Amino acid sequence: MANIVHGGINDFDALIYGPKHPNVIAYLENQLVNYSPTLTGAAQDFFADSRRLYDEFNSAAAIRAATAAIKKVSHVIRMDVIQILSTVTELQNAQFQMQRWIMANPVVRKAYHNQQCDGYSGQYVDLQPGVVGEQHYDYRRVMDGVLQETPNTDSDWKITHYIDDLHEGDRKLTLPEKIDVLSTWDFIEAAMERKKEDPTNLEGGAL
Repeated sequence: MANIVHGGINDFDALIYGPKHPNVIAYLENQLVNYSPTLTGAAQDFFADSRRLYDEFNSAAAIRAATAAIKKVSHVIRMDVIQILSTVTELQNAQFQMQRWIMANPVVRKAYHNQQCDGYSGQYVDLQPGVVGEQHYDYRRVMDGVLQETPNTDSDWKITHYIDDLHEGDRKLTLPEKIDVLSTWDFIEAAMERKKEDPTNLEGGAL
């Protein structure tokens, strides 16, 4: 069975080169800012054109378009991007980015620390052993600004904003990315509750 994905040249570029690393974008931005005041005449016109092209390719809209293009084929090609994983097989074959966010889920993380699941052994690196929930940096990255129901309290819901210095190479997750991670959390929690296949075992073992 053939899988056909339609798209334009920008979609193709996104698939070939992947999302831009935040450090690269920051470097280019600094270069444009530093050189702008020193240019005159034709050089200034050239700079203006360069700035326009930079903004075109690095705008929020361009990044969203690149993400959408990647997601079009993520179900065909295993790509290291943030996406919804909804089956045990998909969860077991999660790439590095999704492994990181899956292992930030408190249910999965507690089981991992209690040696009740594999936790992508040999691939996932736990930078905060023993830390779960709000004390965990990756958990805060997912839940920052997310509306949460709060049953059995004085209010029905809450939104928490976590003020953290981002680690080098990190960026804020977009709302669609957070939704993908939270949806994946729902699926993996259901899989953990069944206590059959280990959704974090690369070899497909049981819980």
